[in-house]
Amino acid sequence: MFRRLLSLAIESPSQANAAKQSSPLQTMQRTIGGVIESDKLHFTRRDADYVSGRHYTDYVEDIRSMLRGHRYAEAEHLLLRICDAMESGSPKAAVAPWYYERLSIMYHKQGLFREEVAVLERFAHQKKAPGAKPAKLRDRLTKAKAQMKAAGRS
Repeated sequence: MFRRLLSLAIESPSQANAAKQSSPLQTMQRTIGGVIESDKLHFTRRDADYVSGRHYTDYVEDIRSMLRGHRYAEAEHLLLRICDAMESGSPKAAVAPWYYERLSIMYHKQGLFREEVAVLERFAHQKKAPGAKPAKLRDRLTKAKAQMKAAGRS
């Protein structure tokens, strides 16, 4: 249980200057002061969620723009880097299906059925968040495998 803070007032101008120059975590630790160890709040940044210094969710509009502009090589490179970053994170963290879906759709539009199946199988082996999208991608994998077999016979 978190202990309540009795007073938030800063007592002197030197403490006010120190508060302006310190990080949020240092400020919180100084303000909270005597909480027991299990009650301390910690800010963490999962570096695995970052690609070239930006969080992978910041790339959504860039990816959409690349796909609309048929810049598939750029989009593929970025999407694969994002998938790698998500997969290298915590084993408890689920991956975001949108990036795998965009990659598989892009491959499908280019007639690259083997690559489409590969990315969907890659997604199938990851920890997934609850929702409808993982089931849709599982169905898409089944259809893509059938289409790949049919294309291989022709």
